[in-house]
Amino acid sequence: PYPVRGTGSGRGPDMGSGRMLYKGTLVQVTSSNLLPLLLGSVGLVLLYRLLQRMKEKAYVQDAVVVITGASSGLGKDCARVFHAVGAKLVLCGRDKQKLDELTRELAGTAIGKRKTYTPQVVTFDLTDVDTVSSS
Repeated sequence: PYPVRGTGSGRGPDMGSGRMLYKGTLVQVTSSNLLPLLLGSVGLVLLYRLLQRMKEKAYVQDAVVVITGASSGLGKDCARVFHAVGAKLVLCGRDKQKLDELTRELAGTAIGKRKTYTPQVVTFDLTDVDTVSSS
């Protein structure tokens, strides 16, 4: 067994302060290594808390919300949350079939007394300038 960090017991590598053994490799732990991970984690927690508050209160009820990339991933999940709180959605994406499926799914999930709106679908690719300008 290896010693606890920096104990210098002589039974294993003396890792010293700020170092740790990871899969047989000595890794220097510094604030520059941890800062992006910490900030990313804090950002995700804050986003989660904001979405929870939006579900509880009607911050965006009757507001128009445009979601790009709504056919999958985070955009699809955001569409579900915003629809549940009563926002008027404009769903944008490349795959019209997936957007139509999401529209049908959202139309079938009326929640309680809160008024919901049928989402509008706009199909285009944000990387294609001509398609964006014609939409």
